[in-house]
Amino acid sequence: MDILFKKNLIISILFSFFMNIVIYSNDTHYFLMGNDYYQKKDYSNALASYNAITQQNCASLCNMGNCHFYLENYPQALAYWLRAQSFATISEYDHIENNKKLLFEKIDKKNDQSLMQSIASFFNKIASCSSLLFLQILFLLIFCIAIGYSLIQTKKIISQSILYLSTLFLAILLVMHYTNSTTIGGIVIETKTMLFAGPHKDFQTIGSITCTDYITIQEKRDDWYKVKYKDVVGWIQSESIQII
Repeated sequence: MDILFKKNLIISILFSFFMNIVIYSNDTHYFLMGNDYYQKKDYSNALASYNAITQQNCASLCNMGNCHFYLENYPQALAYWLRAQSFATISEYDHIENNKKLLFEKIDKKNDQSLMQSIASFFNKIASCSSLLFLQILFLLIFCIAIGYSLIQTKKIISQSILYLSTLFLAILLVMHYTNSTTIGGIVIETKTMLFAGPHKDFQTIGSITCTDYITIQEKRDDWYKVKYKDVVGWIQSESIQII
């Protein structure tokens, strides 16, 4: 029985390893093909090649956003760039932010942020570009050191303050990381979309949102999404949103 189990386990591992090699090989082929079309400015075929990739990453998603941008499909471009940012390094994240600024300038849309929004964006950037495991380990390490300093009643006030602030900073990053992983967002793709009080057009309209606006999705019912836009919660038809 043990021999049979070990044999099946080895076969499963080898099969999984082989399939990963095949998928990686195919993904590399489609990515390079997409890049070739992209260099030739054949953005439609480039998109078709990138779409064939099984395991998307920052580079492929960012390039898909670029293709949509050059095809003047701006809501789709923004949606793919936002997806790419969840896989991005800090430098890649900043590059995508520059792309988004160009897009908003292109459609003449202001994207001014308040001080609190800028701070939230900074934390979101660090959280998105950091590994959850790394943040958890670092938080526990600094938290334990901070507790140790408290127990020995050290008079090094500056060191203690730095440790407490670092613990708070990492705690905020962990909360942001969790929020990002559990929040479903979307981009409005219609020129102007009405928000309804319920999941039907017979309900009262409570506001409107415009193309490229970002919303968070709270619930789905048939062909309707319950969404939050700024401080307003309402219902919008699913065809008006590109899920991120």
